Amino acid sequence: MKMKKILISVAAVIVVAFAAAFVTVHLYLTDERIKSLVVPPAEKALGRKVEIGGVSVSLFSGIEVRGLAVAEADDRNVFASIDSLVIKYRLLPLLRKKIEISRVILERPQIRISRDKTGKFNFSSLAILAAPAATGGGKKPAAGKETGGSAISLGIEKIAIRGGRILVSDRTGAIPDTETDFDIDMNLELSGGAPSFNGRARATVRSEYGGLRPVVKVNADFDQERVRAEFGLELDSEKMKLAATVRSYRKDPVTELAFTADRLNVEKLVALAARLPEKPAAAKAESAGNSSAEKAAAPPELPPVTGRIAIGRLTYLDLEAKDIAASFHTDSDKLFIDGLALATCGGRINGKTILTLSDPIAYEGKMAAENISIAALRKGLRQAGGGIADGKAAVDATFSGRGAAWPKLADHLFASGAYSLKQARITRNPYTELLAAALNDPALAELTASDLKGDYEVKNGRLWLSGALASREIGLTGKGSVGIVAADLDFRITAAVPAATAAKISPELARNLAGDGKTVKLGLILRGPARAPRLGLDRARLRNAAKKQARQRAAAEAEKLISKEIGDRPEAELVRGAAGALLNGLFGNSK
Repeated sequence: MKMKKILISVAAVIVVAFAAAFVTVHLYLTDERIKSLVVPPAEKALGRKVEIGGVSVSLFSGIEVRGLAVAEADDRNVFASIDSLVIKYRLLPLLRKKIEISRVILERPQIRISRDKTGKFNFSSLAILAAPAATGGGKKPAAGKETGGSAISLGIEKIAIRGGRILVSDRTGAIPDTETDFDIDMNLELSGGAPSFNGRARATVRSEYGGLRPVVKVNADFDQERVRAEFGLELDSEKMKLAATVRSYRKDPVTELAFTADRLNVEKLVALAARLPEKPAAAKAESAGNSSAEKAAAPPELPPVTGRIAIGRLTYLDLEAKDIAASFHTDSDKLFIDGLALATCGGRINGKTILTLSDPIAYEGKMAAENISIAALRKGLRQAGGGIADGKAAVDATFSGRGAAWPKLADHLFASGAYSLKQARITRNPYTELLAAALNDPALAELTASDLKGDYEVKNGRLWLSGALASREIGLTGKGSVGIVAADLDFRITAAVPAATAAKISPELARNLAGDGKTVKLGLILRGPARAPRLGLDRARLRNAAKKQARQRAAAEAEKLISKEIGDRPEAELVRGAAGALLNGLFGNSK
């Protein structure tokens, strides 16, 4: 019986409490009171007209504000709106006529951001942006007391945004028209010391710029120590992903990035980039006005970032690169790209570089390629006609430079290294055809080389080359340079050809140069533009070579005669000296 009375008493207390809460909700939380708590502070903070379509209050469902809208500065259009704002509160504080908000849910909030032709944004006139910073000199309200007559206190545990949308338009054309749809769920813990929070966000960003319509999908999770986001970009049929993690973002942020793609078509990406509109005149003028300040500024320090790149397949024309991988990190004003590796044309390319964010940008690094099939490379680049039809190429480079603008870039580019080509077959190349014409031997238009190798250096705007080619038909050694910008050639070449080939040019020349051997070395000069070069005999070198060969033959004959007639007698050395002086007088000192 006693237990029954206790249960009845508890039930009565609960009923009275709910009844009191019900009465408080309907008498205290009236439409007008809620509007007075929301509209005037919002209008004061924003400097814009704020309207509420309707309010409904439920003891268990909370407060719902419908049709909340913030007007533009002209009061004719809507700047921001919320279809429904649901505020959940705790029941017991209502008995003390206090609203303790525990959960906020926004349904379909929308913000329209626009910029007019003069470059002015529609949010620039918001009062909250022009308000002076608080000085902190005012008296702070005592803890637990109401401020400004408000009976609202915050103890928000959850914030949710459903069906949010941000619309961006720019009449200057500098910013793409963009629609962003998003949802956010966030949990808060405000008790027990420092506040903590965690949540998730999802967004889809659709843009239109110069006929391009990229779509970016974002999935993110976050807390008070870390933010992690995944961005998926779709541009036509091209898809790529970027994962970003930022740790300690409130103090000393450290960022980790990972860029991945299954396949990318460089040709298509370049074509898409070409469709982008030029920078508007206003933006150009603004950049020009700031250029002097930017040049005077010190290079920016990069935040700590580490990352990696992984692309399964990269194509350009018919050229394909696979398993592309690289890692990178920043340090002060430098970006280090390490471990760059890819496979292409039957071989591999490896390298590393350092970029320095100076003005202009500077770079240095190393690169090595090995076992690259020239036939596959030419086929991939859709190069028709003659040329190096096959061979396995290798090249290494140590390079440095600064700037990115052509052609000034060529003046500040430095590189050196070695190259080689094994099992080379050169057929109907414009240069071998010139060689065949110059030496009057059609067979030289097609060469099979066992080996081609040499060294190179880039400096002062020119590529300096030295190398040797060995084939069954001819041996070539050369040294010279080609202009990087003008592509003008200046090479000295020595061709070791059979005496029969030299005889087709000049029988007398062949006799004078061949001596007792079967090979004649001819000097050639290659000059002119790279697209239409000129190849001819270096007659000055040929004359000197002929003199040297004749002197050597005459010296040999003189030595035979001296040895036969005088032998080892003391006067033999005097005779040899006199013979040498005579030969020098006849042929010059042609050593």
